[in-house]
Amino acid sequence: MLDLLALTRRALGSTPRHVPSRLIRPAPSWASAGSDEDALAIGARVFREGYLTSGYVVQASRFLFEPGDLPGSAVVVHATGRESVVSMDRLVRIGSEIVTLTSRHPQDPEQASVAAQLAEGARLVRFPVPGAVARGAPVALSTVEVRAADLPGRHMRAWFLPLLAHDELPSVIALPRGLWARDLWLAWDDLAAEAIEEEA
Repeated sequence: MLDLLALTRRALGSTPRHVPSRLIRPAPSWASAGSDEDALAIGARVFREGYLTSGYVVQASRFLFEPGDLPGSAVVVHATGRESVVSMDRLVRIGSEIVTLTSRHPQDPEQASVAAQLAEGARLVRFPVPGAVARGAPVALSTVEVRAADLPGRHMRAWFLPLLAHDELPSVIALPRGLWARDLWLAWDDLAAEAIEEEA
């Protein structure tokens, strides 16, 4: 997956990059509150100056899993920092463990806090992943806005999302499909097919 992201990263180009205004998305309201800049200006900075990273989806609005036009939100676990490298295998392990927290009723205060946030549907902004789960990986949980039209097939068919983040801004934004490299589209299709097979 890191190689596939590298192709998309290369296609995006170096910063400050030029991104067509039609593809720029505003920062989520919960991540831009209190800023002197408006949500669209923050989003533009993330698109032009930010870095590409992978996100593992641990929770998402249920209607995002059906083709449609309604926007929704998803909680993702992702690497923090432009220089941070976390393999997809490691993200999958961490994300899968986070998913189980809500059903395990953990006694550990950090894990219990994450479970409560997920159960309440809280909007998370780089929320710390418990140390016992992260095991040294530089990762956090963020809630991102997801537009169905920005996904291949217009719905959530796979468990990963390419994300744009910024070292100086809290906002994390899902990369619209118009900026995905072809290989990333193919990877999305492959993972979607695997998910269908697992459900069968």
